[in-house]
Amino acid sequence: GDLVGGNPFLGPRPNAAERVSAFIVENGCPPSAGGIPRSEYMQSHLTEISKAIKKGIPVHAYNWWPITSNREWGHPFDPNTDFGLYYVDLDNEPALKRIIHDKITD
Repeated sequence: GDLVGGNPFLGPRPNAAERVSAFIVENGCPPSAGGIPRSEYMQSHLTEISKAIKKGIPVHAYNWWPITSNREWGHPFDPNTDFGLYYVDLDNEPALKRIIHDKITD
C-alpha cells in the first residue's frame, strides 16, 4: 500500500531518520479528494504513518487539518468543500454547533 498522493519523507532515508523527527501537520482533504473518499484517504495515511513508525522513522506528531470547518480559497463554503472533521455552519449557526462529517465515519 502506497500512501495516497505519495510521501517520500516517510520512505527510506539513509541516516536522516536518526537526525530528523517527523511532525506531520495540515494533512486533510475535502469529502472526496481525486475520487477517493475522505475515510479511505485518512485510513491510507494513518496506515502509512504506522508502517513508518514500525520501520523506525521517528514520527512524533500527526495533525489532521482542520478539526472544524474552514473556508478554502476559491471554493464556495459548504459541506462538500469543507476539510474539517466536523462541519460548522459559520454563516447561519450562532452557537457554532459541530456536526461530524459522515465521510469520516464510513
